[in-house]
Amino acid sequence: MHQNTHLTFALLLVFLTAIKNKPKLWPYILCLIALSLIGVGYVFVNYSDLMERAGIPTGLDVLIGVIILIVVLEGCRQSFGWIIPFLAVFMIAYALISPHLPPPFFHTPISFSKIISWSSIAFRGVYGQFLQISSTYMILFLLFGGILQATGVSESFIEIGKALGKRMKSGPAQTAVVSSALVGTVMGAGVGNVAFTGPITIPVMKKAGYSADQAGAIETAASTGGQFTPPIMSVAAFLMAGFLGVSYADIIYAGIIPAAIYFLSIMWVVHILALKQNISISKEEQVDFDLIKRRFPVFVIPLGIVIYLLINNYSPTFAAFWATITVLILSTLRKETRLSWGRLVEGFRTGCVAASKLAVAIATIGVLYSMLSLTGVGMEVAYTVEEWSMGIPFVAIFVCMCVTIILGCGMPIPAAYALVAIVVAPILVRLGMVPIHAHFFIFYFAAVSNLSPPVAGAALMASSISGGSYFKTCLESMKIAAPAFIVPWLFLYNPNLLANFSGGIYPAVASITATFILIFSLQSCLFGYMFEALNLIERVTYFIITILLIGFVINQNIVLLLIGIILFLIQFLRQLRSYKLNSGIQFSVH
Repeated sequence: MHQNTHLTFALLLVFLTAIKNKPKLWPYILCLIALSLIGVGYVFVNYSDLMERAGIPTGLDVLIGVIILIVVLEGCRQSFGWIIPFLAVFMIAYALISPHLPPPFFHTPISFSKIISWSSIAFRGVYGQFLQISSTYMILFLLFGGILQATGVSESFIEIGKALGKRMKSGPAQTAVVSSALVGTVMGAGVGNVAFTGPITIPVMKKAGYSADQAGAIETAASTGGQFTPPIMSVAAFLMAGFLGVSYADIIYAGIIPAAIYFLSIMWVVHILALKQNISISKEEQVDFDLIKRRFPVFVIPLGIVIYLLINNYSPTFAAFWATITVLILSTLRKETRLSWGRLVEGFRTGCVAASKLAVAIATIGVLYSMLSLTGVGMEVAYTVEEWSMGIPFVAIFVCMCVTIILGCGMPIPAAYALVAIVVAPILVRLGMVPIHAHFFIFYFAAVSNLSPPVAGAALMASSISGGSYFKTCLESMKIAAPAFIVPWLFLYNPNLLANFSGGIYPAVASITATFILIFSLQSCLFGYMFEALNLIERVTYFIITILLIGFVINQNIVLLLIGIILFLIQFLRQLRSYKLNSGIQFSVH
């Protein structure tokens, strides 16, 4: 009943929002609202009977099941486009025609009533584990984020970015990196992050000397990273915890090191770009420290409460509730953060609309999952990938990566992750990967789909703000975000990068240190710069260092680590000495 209530309000909000956005379609959308109320109303009235005859539906049950499917799929289409509904419809069609297909896609006949029952009315599919997670956890954190945004606390993130980057040549770009990371902990949507912070950070970067394509790419890469920044992690962490049967705290704990590696590498890239292009420190831009003091506590204290409660094994529901209450209390202490009735309603509206759109997408993925379970085609896909890869794990994992990026195109990361988790994760587990490693792998590449072809929604948004080329912005953002394409491969094989230090402290320190160094080496190789421009031999050397350290992280061969670090130190110190001699001053970050 809890899920049905959640679905009721989700459908109503999605369709009412559609009327607002497309008023000419109001008769059609009103019909959808009426059908929604008929479907969920039938479930409310007949809940006990439906539980008793689950899997053996009556004719009326089947009709209502079809209605529920129609409104859920249409709600998902209006929210996020055709991709998820098409896949769900495709799987329903496959279940119907599979008896007429050749092996390995043949399946024994399945009646239409059983397909509808499994996908909707029998409390699977639409009313499955995914909608349960959405209705229990995800909506609360999305409401928390919506209310935080309504307080205006996000404006302090920009000032924090200015303060951290004020004394560096790359200061304007560091503002984008830091502010996007902080906004990402609240918003958790790559395109939304760019839309929120980009109009502020991109013009500042362009004014400082970054090209339009570079400014857009930096904002794209930083906003994409905000999606996997603990503790919120786009609320996809709740789905991952549900899939793996672990606590939410375990997920955010495992996500700390990869996120830190990613953002430090981006900060390094934007700094070497500033050095390479001789960008000057801006003396004009002032940091409003008073604004930070006034508004930042409204963000950091509730977030601290979330982390504290989760670490101490309280439920995410409990943590989200008290964090939201804390925001409401703290916001009343100052006039500028105090929520008027209008701002409070807007905060709830923002959170509820986001949660509603996500709920119908999650319910649609539940339909897809139920059909995969009913037909067993998921295992067939796994066998097919193994066959295509010819038993070579690298090839199979590469195929999984590509499938994840393609399926994640144009979708919010929780929906993208849930979709690929039911298709791709079992393949990786069959290859011998640890389940949490496999799920983090697809989670990262689902996020990366925001900046990689064929859609790259975050890059598209950033280029429209910067006035740069969409294609060049996309390519540049992929270079800047290179760690997001490398690190997931590493933590597939090395649990230390996901904070699993069961092998001892020294291998953990060595693995994490090697990963930081190889990422810096990779970025210097890609951009041809350290403290000064690199010649061809130096770039090749940094590439060799990267390969050596990747080899160490994967197989823990100490010889590879020693050679890699020695070569890195030689290159680093040579560049540092040359920089000092050519500049005639002591080395600093200025």
